[in-house]
Amino acid sequence: GFALGGEAEQNIEKSHEPCNWEFCGVVLPADKESFIKIKVHNQLYLQDQIELVIPDSAPIKYQVKEIFSQDFKKIKEAHGGQEIIVYLPSKKNIPSGSILRRNTSR
Repeated sequence: GFALGGEAEQNIEKSHEPCNWEFCGVVLPADKESFIKIKVHNQLYLQDQIELVIPDSAPIKYQVKEIFSQDFKKIKEAHGGQEIIVYLPSKKNIPSGSILRRNTSR
């Protein structure tokens, strides 16, 4: 490759493979008991069927039944791109750094 003075190989035929998943957000360190703190990256809506992808564990299916804003007001949706933080209720302790994803193939 280029590090050794040669040309790097490129895969231009498959540079944009279709994907069945959309990245929705990342779990931040918890600061409220029984809630997952999320930094939203793409939209998140009530009734969304998402998965929590946790290191060293199988993904956890989760239906969004409630979304709370940073000041704990109930909201119907959240959109990323503006450092938006929301809370989702959870009886499970979800580790920081876990990600939320939505299946887009449905």
